[in-house]
Amino acid sequence: MSAPRPLRKADAEKRRGTSVYPSYNPPDAPLDPPPIPTRKLPPLLSKEPLLAPSLPSPPRPRAFTSTHTLTTHVFPAAFPRHPCSLLPRTPISAAGLGQGEKERVLSIAKDIMDLRGPCYRAEGCVPRPGDEGEQDLWLVINRYVRNEGPRLGGVTLLAFHANGFHKETWEPTFTHLLDLEARNATKSAKIDEIWSLEYINQGDGALINEGKLGNIFDCGDIARDILNLLVNYLPSRPSPNSSHLSVSLDRVLAQEAEQRKTRGLPERTIVGIGHSGGGCALARAALQCPQLFDSLILVDPVIVPTSVDVSPYANILAAKAAIRRSAWASREDARDSLSRSPFFAAFHPSVFEKYVEHALCPDPTTGGVRLKMDPMQEAVVFAELIVPREVWELLPTLDPRVELRWIMAGTENFTTAGDTNTQSTVWRRPQNSSNVRIPSAGHLVRACYCAPFFSRLIIVASNKRIAQEAPIELAEDIFLFLQRKYGNGSGGMAKL
Repeated sequence: MSAPRPLRKADAEKRRGTSVYPSYNPPDAPLDPPPIPTRKLPPLLSKEPLLAPSLPSPPRPRAFTSTHTLTTHVFPAAFPRHPCSLLPRTPISAAGLGQGEKERVLSIAKDIMDLRGPCYRAEGCVPRPGDEGEQDLWLVINRYVRNEGPRLGGVTLLAFHANGFHKETWEPTFTHLLDLEARNATKSAKIDEIWSLEYINQGDGALINEGKLGNIFDCGDIARDILNLLVNYLPSRPSPNSSHLSVSLDRVLAQEAEQRKTRGLPERTIVGIGHSGGGCALARAALQCPQLFDSLILVDPVIVPTSVDVSPYANILAAKAAIRRSAWASREDARDSLSRSPFFAAFHPSVFEKYVEHALCPDPTTGGVRLKMDPMQEAVVFAELIVPREVWELLPTLDPRVELRWIMAGTENFTTAGDTNTQSTVWRRPQNSSNVRIPSAGHLVRACYCAPFFSRLIIVASNKRIAQEAPIELAEDIFLFLQRKYGNGSGGMAKL
């Protein structure tokens, strides 16, 4: 695929909008590596009607903010999925893993990385006939719905989190975003609903699918989960009020589902917001079916040039994830222990509390608490290397009608392969695109490296993530983008 047409720097500055943060200028010479083969996503097939599971966590108070109400729902995951073998949960111990157990777990993590080798070379990644996998997997999703019903010109936000987190990690950002909307009512975009989706193997998704999760994770499958929601299960229009919606989302009629594939959802304006792997999945879904989206806000997405070998970096992350501590004597013990970790100490306090509240669950076998997500499942996700490269390859083909807003790390950009590669990535599809860098946050690890990139990577400090460290700044930039594109007026925020 040829390199995209360069964008004039004056045009880029104009598209930056009203953000107060710096941005990447278009590169003087876009990267133009040799093309790689890319896969088509398998079609969404239907199964016999499934018996919906109960929600795995206790119900929460419905009042989210003064303007929006929270409800939680389930719907079937995309089918078929990438073939895999079931992966038993990593042993749970509040004392952590012993040396022998650590070595065994690290060996499993290495085997998982090795399994993805053929997929990295674009071999054996598509489900084969007769090998669809018979597990009934489910997705858990939060809805934040306007109490007074939809407004004229309102938008629906669809958010997807990063690996290792959960759907509630966005809530501090949502709270501030909705507060900004309320305080700038005359000009702001009207947010009718926010839907926050969870991976099948993380958060409540890990609980509802426990015992059914495998040793291979393909980001194409979670892109298809997004498409399954938008094509088959998302209600046709925002709710007229915060009225009841069944816990198990109803499947729309087949005729309507087919129409959505070509016409989108005419009574919704859908804005995708994805962080890290969630951003990569949203971009892949939009590449497959752009009619469903009006714009994408990609928060430091894991989308990397095809010329970059990220496997050494992924190996390190997978190994560290596999042996992380996953159990504590109590929630208070977990809070104290996690707060002393450099990784979690960098979190905004409100995001940290959301983690303690929603990433953990009671462990009936010990009387303590444990991570909802099996650490090995976090490692399985880190082993996914192919879709981030495929998305980079395909980005120039994304319908230019779909506006792109890139919100990137300001302090570290190792997951997007350094400044030069990141600059080329955010301008890979230059039409109808803008970007910004949040100075106060990074993405993953602080590291030092020697050329070529990722040939040697040494972890020297903690992971850093925009949505976890800078939820206020993130909300403000999202607000400005929504106001410029969907609001009643232009300009900065009346009240911060």
